[in-house]
Amino acid sequence: MSIRWWTGSRSIGPTACSRSRRPARSIRTTIAAPARCSASWCRILRSTPSCARRTSVTPTDPLIVLSASGDSGLQAGFIGLGDQGGPMAEMMLRAGCPVMVWARRPESLTAYVELGATTAADPAALGAACDVVGLCVTGDADVREIVYTRGLLAAMRPGAVLMIHATIFPETCREIARDAAGRGVIVLDAPVSGSAARARAGTLLVIVGGDPAALERVRPLVETYAGPIIEVGEVGAAMTAKLINNLMAAVNYATAYDALALAAELGLSPDHLREVALTGSGRNYGFELMPRAHRHDRALHIARILGKDVELALAALPQVRDAPLGQLARRAIATIAGFAEGKGLLVTPSPPDPPTAS
Repeated sequence: MSIRWWTGSRSIGPTACSRSRRPARSIRTTIAAPARCSASWCRILRSTPSCARRTSVTPTDPLIVLSASGDSGLQAGFIGLGDQGGPMAEMMLRAGCPVMVWARRPESLTAYVELGATTAADPAALGAACDVVGLCVTGDADVREIVYTRGLLAAMRPGAVLMIHATIFPETCREIARDAAGRGVIVLDAPVSGSAARARAGTLLVIVGGDPAALERVRPLVETYAGPIIEVGEVGAAMTAKLINNLMAAVNYATAYDALALAAELGLSPDHLREVALTGSGRNYGFELMPRAHRHDRALHIARILGKDVELALAALPQVRDAPLGQLARRAIATIAGFAEGKGLLVTPSPPDPPTAS
């Protein structure tokens, strides 16, 4: 069945239709939708209340024919529903995208099911059912477990896209991409940068390496949780960029914490210094992410997360080991950890295991 939907530069605004999941967007289009509804057209159709679709129009509006075959766009799958991954999956669901999820703890899926997600019995079942799969697990070993040991890649269909959002070895991304190519599956390394709040605001930075055509195919899904999407080259390049970015982030955070310690020593309120640092020439993103930048528990969290990424960068990128930035970043983690230890919180970042063949 098809729906004949007239629209043009007219804005379709919110209505009283209770079936709309979110306020309708302003839609401006002059082309006909493809016979098989793409993810972007499904998003438009889902986000527009049926009562809005019946709104009268002027004779000058172009005709668009959309397929109404249900979830005929891209079926998304997502694994890794943590601080970043959880909001990413949530944003896709709130945008009306069909999303299948899996987690080691099934009870953690309840909130996503309530938003409309379906669940898979295991990663292999998810891979077999989905056109695009996002992985946002903790690290290299977790990605390998899901992709290889739990059978995700082996189950994915030719033409499917695997997006690796986790921060892992660039070489691991390239290895998975080579193995996937033999099955006709496309891999994009797509690490993300930003907080859970940015994910929920739809403003995460997504860095992408791999086939530009594959990215364009999945872009409507990614745009539900991303602000800037930066393409940086081949598979593995995005992960390299993310690791260098996190080296700089570690230095920024350490500078912020060192400045806070100096302020306290000189009798200056840390909150006052934060206000100055966010406004003056010493502006530092480290302060920007911390409403109370001097919190020791926040220092513990940052040291653990960034410490892992700094050691990963030093292990994965030989050029970094003796570079000033690499050494600064490693000392930076020690500074942040020392700040946490000042309140009895001990942090000892450990080097990651090197990548191994599957």
